[in-house]
Amino acid sequence: MSAWTIYFLIILDSICNLWTVFTVVSLIAFVISLLVMVGCCENKDCAEEGFTKFTTKNWYRFLIAFLFFITCATFTPTTKQMCAIYVIPKIVNNERLQNIGDKSMTLVEKKFKEWVNDMTEHGKELTEVE
Repeated sequence: MSAWTIYFLIILDSICNLWTVFTVVSLIAFVISLLVMVGCCENKDCAEEGFTKFTTKNWYRFLIAFLFFITCATFTPTTKQMCAIYVIPKIVNNERLQNIGDKSMTLVEKKFKEWVNDMTEHGKELTEVE
């Protein structure tokens, strides 16, 4: 894993937060331009100045920006998600780690059998004493 990959994985949370901030700002700008456009449609003076055309253009731009930013914020993975996407397949496909699991299960089974034998022998000793 290169240094750039590690840096990218670490900074993903900040990128997600940045997309969220852009989403909120574009939503606020969208609502403000929508309110200005609605207010301008009621006022005849604004319509004559060509202000309606300006606010309509901006309304569409802010709507497109909002949709873009919310899509980016939704589909950008967090650091934990990206680490899981990147690391889990490497662990699953590593034969050395799979052998460790088999060996550890064998060790646990042996110890478990020893403990059971010790308990049954200890149980026999207790019944003989009574």
